[in-house]
Amino acid sequence: MSQTGHICVPPLFLDSPGKPCMKWKGWLRAFENYIVSIDGKGYSPERKKSLLFGLLGKAGQEVFDSLPVYVNPPGATAPLNEYQEAVKRLELQYAEECNIMVGRHKFALRKQEEGETIEQKMGHFAAVCKAKKYSTGMKVSSVSESDTDADADIVLSIDDEDGRVKGPIGSVMIGAVELPFTADSGSPLTLISDRTLDLKWQDVRLHETDVNPKAFGEHDIVMRGYFWDSLTFRGRTVRTKIYVAEKGRSLVGWKDLAKLGVMLVPGAEDPIVLRDDWVNYVQPEDLHEGLAEVLEEFDSVFENKVGCVRGFVHAIRLKEGAIPMKHKVRTIPLSVRGELKAVLDRLKMEGVIEEAGASEWVSAIVVSKKKRTEDIRLEEIEVVSDESLRVKGRIIAKQESNKRYADTVNRAKTKNIVQGDWVLVKKPNKVKKGESVFQTPVRVQGVTRGAVCLEGGGWRSKDDIVRLKAGQEEIIMRGSRVYGAESTDDVDEWTKSRSQECSRW
Repeated sequence: MSQTGHICVPPLFLDSPGKPCMKWKGWLRAFENYIVSIDGKGYSPERKKSLLFGLLGKAGQEVFDSLPVYVNPPGATAPLNEYQEAVKRLELQYAEECNIMVGRHKFALRKQEEGETIEQKMGHFAAVCKAKKYSTGMKVSSVSESDTDADADIVLSIDDEDGRVKGPIGSVMIGAVELPFTADSGSPLTLISDRTLDLKWQDVRLHETDVNPKAFGEHDIVMRGYFWDSLTFRGRTVRTKIYVAEKGRSLVGWKDLAKLGVMLVPGAEDPIVLRDDWVNYVQPEDLHEGLAEVLEEFDSVFENKVGCVRGFVHAIRLKEGAIPMKHKVRTIPLSVRGELKAVLDRLKMEGVIEEAGASEWVSAIVVSKKKRTEDIRLEEIEVVSDESLRVKGRIIAKQESNKRYADTVNRAKTKNIVQGDWVLVKKPNKVKKGESVFQTPVRVQGVTRGAVCLEGGGWRSKDDIVRLKAGQEEIIMRGSRVYGAESTDDVDEWTKSRSQECSRW
């Protein structure tokens, strides 16, 4: 801090783009002490705001101008003056933020501080980690169900031992009979007890079922069977299986709740909510008597399928007046956000770039730090030198030469080479750009398993030999042009002499 006489003036909070000189709480405390030291408690709010604005610095003033207006929360007793409102705006901007993941990491790695005993350290964890055990006072029977056709479903609850029921309570119509029911999002089955069946229905034909719900370590639930009937709730009707158990309260499973478009919202005034996008099914009373019998006989085929709307396409509703935008989203690494913000602020002040209405930390640019200077750069630019161009040219020349050799081999190579054939021999040394990779044509004087004897007494591997497919006359003419012979007779005489030398060798 600078001193004016005997009064310490706080430093400029944010003189240049980047990080502030100190944390906001500490700087605000120093500023308020400065106001007290200059006997400025009686200053008007406008004068205090002017002093605050002057000590913010150039970059801090620009940040302040871009901040939104502070709005008092509901229930505030008195409005804020200009100085208080400015402090609130800056406080919201520079308040210390705590990253959830970082906070959890620090909590898990909490070390014993200097002067802190182990009892104090462990006592801290005991105070914040232990939770008091509360007794619910309600015991719930939980059962599971095993089905041969699918994986085992779980029925979370059928009835409470003390008579209290889990889930919302309402009334439902099963056929023409109205019954109270419990909606349980954990049960896949719609159940009624055998006692309810005997009281409400007289002539009902039950089908056998493989469903075998079991209680967890208590008792088995005996299922008498099931029957098909309509299930109606608040004007919505579906056709489903009604299972009959020896014990239990009437319960609607989550599968039938989904068919009815019912959602359970615990804690709401009306915990049962009907979905607006529910697609109605065919009403049972609209079905022909013969069709109903077919549905009951082949229930595994038509279950949950009859009456569904086919080809239904959901239309996406667009907001009127919305401007379509597309951004390639890529998050900026946390380690370079501060430096990048400082660079962008500097470029903005210099007029190089201008601000756009996008998210602060989502951008299509890729930034990184240079290893030596630690500067922020969008990407590394490769500078091509003359030496790299020359090296690249030599590599390309070698590749082209190899390609020409491979093409010639593929066109002219044959499996068998015999004595008297005219062949091309690959040069043993490297070739220059544009130069042929083969020597002049020569005739084969002898052949072994892996090598051939050429005119002149040289032996070469078969891998370096390419047999010519041209006719004898063309080969001789080519040889006369190559070796400077005046006629074909000269070529034959020269060939004979070379053969004798090869034999002596």
